[in-house]
Amino acid sequence: MILIIWGNIIAEFDSKDFGKRLKNYRIQKGLSQENMAKILNKNRSTIVRYEKGEILPDVRDISIICQELGIYEADLYGNDANITTQSNKSKKLLIQINYIQYMCLLNIRQ
Repeated sequence: MILIIWGNIIAEFDSKDFGKRLKNYRIQKGLSQENMAKILNKNRSTIVRYEKGEILPDVRDISIICQELGIYEADLYGNDANITTQSNKSKKLLIQINYIQYMCLLNIRQ
């Protein structure tokens, strides 16, 4: 499960479901993985990994994907996302946890 934070809203969702939705919307729009890769300035293999739920696009790429597919971000995260509002204290803690996880991932990739 993945946590996404928008202000004081936290959405929890499954990255594999995200990938399936991305693939379905891409196909509905008539775009190939190669087309999507060119639009995002990525390799086709990156699109494959997005669609398998192995990795997630960054915020900028999600915005571009939504514009190209004519959908909202919520469409990609899905109606099954567990969305809740959190107190400021909980929000700050989750942001700190996400930041630590992000920094760890950066160190692993270097």
